[in-house]
Amino acid sequence: MLMFHFTKPANHASARQGLDMLLMAVSLDQPCCALYSGEALEQLLKPLSSFDPLKKIGMLDAVFDFADIYVDSASFTAMNVSVDNFRVPVKVIDSAEIDRLNSQAKHKLLF
Repeated sequence: MLMFHFTKPANHASARQGLDMLLMAVSLDQPCCALYSGEALEQLLKPLSSFDPLKKIGMLDAVFDFADIYVDSASFTAMNVSVDNFRVPVKVIDSAEIDRLNSQAKHKLLF
């Protein structure tokens, strides 16, 4: 499994680069998961303006039926948001579950 771990805010170049790589991997039927932690949760929030460099994130669920998008529970709590604020369906997981995903990942990509 490829684990895409996003840690940068939405306006960071690696946010778009990571999303593009994730979309490419999913389109090639590679087993993947995406973990968002820290400032990266901003990437999942619904946009506040028409400018949206991460608008392709909606393709993960809509086109590819990709549902392995995880959010670190500590970051989620610290950000004080609801899953309804996110533009795609996510699963909020704790550190034990993150450790399990890490152990299952053959390759880890950090963005």
